[in-house]
Order: sequence, then structure tokens, then C-alpha cells
Amino acid sequence: MSPPSNSLLSIERLEKRFAASGPRAWASRLAGRPARTIRAVDGVSLSVASGETVGLVGESGCGKSTLARCVVRLIGPSGGTVRFDGVDLAGLDRAGMRRRRRELQMVFQDPTASLNPRMTVRRMVEEPLRLQREGSVSRGEHRERVADALEEVGLGAELAGRYPHELSGGQRQRVNIARAIVTGPRLVVLDEPTSALDVSLRARVLLLLEALRERRGLSYLFISHDLATVRYLSRRVAVMYLGRIVEEGGAAELFRHPLHPYTRALLAAVPVPDPDAAPPGFVLAGEVAAAGPADRGCALRDRCPLARPVCGEPVALREVAPGRSVACHLV
Repeated sequence: MSPPSNSLLSIERLEKRFAASGPRAWASRLAGRPARTIRAVDGVSLSVASGETVGLVGESGCGKSTLARCVVRLIGPSGGTVRFDGVDLAGLDRAGMRRRRRELQMVFQDPTASLNPRMTVRRMVEEPLRLQREGSVSRGEHRERVADALEEVGLGAELAGRYPHELSGGQRQRVNIARAIVTGPRLVVLDEPTSALDVSLRARVLLLLEALRERRGLSYLFISHDLATVRYLSRRVAVMYLGRIVEEGGAAELFRHPLHPYTRALLAAVPVPDPDAAPPGFVLAGEVAAAGPADRGCALRDRCPLARPVCGEPVALREVAPGRSVACHLV
């Protein structure tokens, strides 16, 4: 699928590889054999337009969080490009990337682990402004922007002096969101922002994120394994399996008529609150295994009940209808 002409974020053939660890990897090194390489992200291309929310779904371990960290330059990619507003982030020095971080922020999965237990709420939300080294901005202006951000996420001024352990899980995640928006970003990467919350808090955070998007004109890359939250918040959805995008399309159409067997399996696995309901009709066999190179065929073929000999041949993400792309020989 070609990126929209107004793409704010454009990811092209992004790769991230890690050297395998553990006893087997050490044994290989001692024997003089090259260590196995894990392809966490394997040639992903994806775009987010200005004002758009794109959902990225897949099982745990499929590479979603690694992709997110490559996008915001917390880790460097092994190949490919990430362009933000037309600028290749890999070509920026530290000062250039620091300036870009005003417009590109991230909310992490664990609202407790991502907060400093020794900092007050006010200090944590102010920290991104301090790191920007805005010499012309006074401390009073910083405090005003922090107060505005906290109010916008529904946290009163009385909480500004508290520490993370004095807050509930939902309040902690609101602090994370306030910290992400205080610099006035254009794009926020949301890495499983509701997975650590209970159902009622999850709904409130989703409503808050949608209100912030409309009010501020934000763009989101929304990463989750919760299909219901992705369906609610996203306009487009990309499905990821073992480091590769296997299907992409408009959210409504993709959920109504999934094309890739993996997407069908994900939707079939959604729990139904009916003890008498029939078991899902589309189930994958076996467990998730490490992906091989893309030129070795479809990574799902060993688990797919529809697999055919042709599935052993290389398969690429291709547009099969306007706005719909899929990496499957059988579609």
C-alpha cells in the first residue's frame, strides 16, 4: 500500500535484528559458529497521515514494541528508514533529534515502570520541557504548561506534588499521557497504553486519547493486542506477525472481512461472553516459532490450516483492492 501524500510518519522497509542469546548461542560462539540472528522487525513499511490513528496489532513477541522503539529512536534500526515530516530520523544528530522529540512522543505500556518513583508528578511532566533546553522559556511558563497538561488529562492541581506510589493505575497512565503531550507533539506512539489497566479505566483512557486527538489534531500509532480497543480508536489497521506486516486496511473493512488467515485467527480468538457459544471455527496449529528470511515463504505456513505448497514461495505485501493489502498467496 503506497503511503498517503500527507504522511506525517513514513516507515520504509524497516529492519531490526538482534543476536540470539542463551546457552545455545554461547555454545555456537564457543564452537566458532556464527550466532543465530533474531529478526524482530523484518522489512516493515507503514505510514501515518496527519491527524490519523493507525492501529498495529499482533500477538505478544511479534515485534510491535521493537518497531515503536525504532520509530522514536530509543533503539537504532538495522536497516530501512523512518521519516518524520519528510526528515530521515537516522540522519539527525543528538541536537536535531532532541528538537524532533518535541513533535514525536511515546506513551509506554507499564504506567508504573515508566515513571520515576523519586519524582513528583509535576517534576515528571516538566522533565520533557527541561530536556528540550528551551532557554527562552521561564520556569513559570514551564509550570503553567505542566498545569495545563495535567488539567487536560483530568488530573487536578492537588495531585501535582504527589509521587507515583500515591496514585492509582489510571492516574499514573494519565501522568504518562500528560508528559507526552506537554511538549505539543504532532505524533504520539502509544505502546499498549491500556493493557495494564482494568476494563473501566481502559475505557476512560481511550475516551481521553480520542478527545486529545480531536482537540489537538494529534496523530497516533496505536499498538495493541486488544482488538476491541484498536477497532474503537483506529481508522486504519496493520496486522503484524513475526516481524512482518501481513495485512493492512481500513479498520471497519478489515474487521468485517479479514483476508489473511492470521487476521482471521486473531478475530476468531476474541472471547465471547457466552458459555454455550460454539468454539472458534478458525484455529492455528502449534506455537509461534522464530521467523526465517522472507525469501523462504510465508512465516505462517506451518501453523495455517489453509497452507498449500505455494506458501513455501516468497510472498510480499501487495494491494488487492483499493486501501487493502495482504501478504498471502491464497488471496
